[in-house]
Amino acid sequence: MSEYLDSTLVYWGWRTPPSEPEPEPDPTQLMIAISVVVATFCVLMAIRQMRLRSVEPPPMELVGVVSGIFVYPLKSARGVAVPEATVTPRGLTNDRLWMAVDANGDLAPHFSSPMFPTSPDADFPASPTPYSPHTCHPHTGAFLSQRRAPRLALIEANLPGAAGAALVLHMPGMAALTVHPVDSHAAKRRVRVWDDQFLAIDQGNVPAAWLASALEIEGKSRESHTCPFLYPYATPRPFVDCHPSPDVFWSRMRQAGVRLVRMADDERRECDRKYAPRDQHVAFSDGFPLLLTSEPSLGELNARVAARGKPVVPMDRFRPNLVIRSCDGVERLNPFAEDRWEAISLGDADGASFGVVKPCTRCKIPTIDQASATQVLALATFRLICHTPCFPLSTRHAFAPRFCATLLRHAFAPRFCATLLRHASALLWQMSGQADGAAEGHLGEDDEGGGPAAEAEPTATLRTFRTGEKLGFRKPAWSKEVFFGQNLTVLSPGSTVTVGDLVYAIPRVTPTNF
Repeated sequence: MSEYLDSTLVYWGWRTPPSEPEPEPDPTQLMIAISVVVATFCVLMAIRQMRLRSVEPPPMELVGVVSGIFVYPLKSARGVAVPEATVTPRGLTNDRLWMAVDANGDLAPHFSSPMFPTSPDADFPASPTPYSPHTCHPHTGAFLSQRRAPRLALIEANLPGAAGAALVLHMPGMAALTVHPVDSHAAKRRVRVWDDQFLAIDQGNVPAAWLASALEIEGKSRESHTCPFLYPYATPRPFVDCHPSPDVFWSRMRQAGVRLVRMADDERRECDRKYAPRDQHVAFSDGFPLLLTSEPSLGELNARVAARGKPVVPMDRFRPNLVIRSCDGVERLNPFAEDRWEAISLGDADGASFGVVKPCTRCKIPTIDQASATQVLALATFRLICHTPCFPLSTRHAFAPRFCATLLRHAFAPRFCATLLRHASALLWQMSGQADGAAEGHLGEDDEGGGPAAEAEPTATLRTFRTGEKLGFRKPAWSKEVFFGQNLTVLSPGSTVTVGDLVYAIPRVTPTNF
């Protein structure tokens, strides 16, 4: 009777029919659906690869001739022009095998040596933190370049005559330094180049003292250093920030000092796999073994610079390894033709060959005169004065009693007064109009000394036609960056490049990932 009554009520709409339980999903059907999707994706990728392989590679074109070969034994120091060079898996022989680092990089804890004692009188005691290339150690020695130490541009290196030969460094006004390579496994030190961390061989205290004097960086122990100017309310702590700002840099560097390191023969620092094959590795270069530029590209840039009423810039501002120009008997090499190349080959069939993998992002180094190591920037000098540590970090601390006491205690410190007078005189000299090629700009904020000074040449002109946005690059992070030159990978280690070699290029047919 109850069932009949329930069915009647449901029939006339006076009661909602009971809901049936939903069936549970069948795991087998789910796996089949996933397999179909994966198989479809694999088939589409295979078809794409077959189409790319079916396209006949374009023939190599004679585009120019090698007009210059440059080797930089010490990273960011002055380059050496050579008539020929041997190509190694890391790039040209002796190129960027030595590097200056700030002395926060402790000796690796699992090594010990009488040359580097661990007593309190030693330069930098070993850290108990175990080494790992994937961990940002607070005391990893960050590389020094002209971004942070522009006086590196004044250091000239003599190329070692053979493997293991001494490196000779020259600095105007100083005695030459002869560095006999230290090849001890016990002298390895943690270092960092951008995001890459690895071990390099410390070359000892004498080269470190010479570099500290040449770069005007004082070397002191890093133990328990704090800066009351910058952190009036902070608890005492060592300098472990991996991303210092420009106004902190010189204070920290005078506390930390500088060391000279060399790339170990057995150390492998891989190139960025997004652009280079898996087997490509590099020494102390920023990211890739070689950098290619062309004289027509520099000519186009200088024509635009001159049109803006600014002095032209030489090729050494861009620090290339290979420079090419047009050659007789072929069509004139167009400016920035290297942007459209997949690979290049030099000389005959057995000559050196390189992959053209990525356009080179330019930092502020091209704005530094390589002959004088100066970047004359009125705005930069003014901001450096205004951002000296005596000024408050925030407005809410401007009138705090503790900060005011700290300010008064340090306001007449000799070092601070000397720094203020030095930058004030530089600003007055700039404003007097005696600075050739003066341009406004700013010191950047990244941990290697900043990005480009936006209003300094040649960056200001490059921003008018060579930004990622104007070149059509898809990466959002590249939209405001400026580009000049192409990064190369080594395809034929053991070959030789010579000034005068003909350059053959393969046009790019595969799509880029930038």
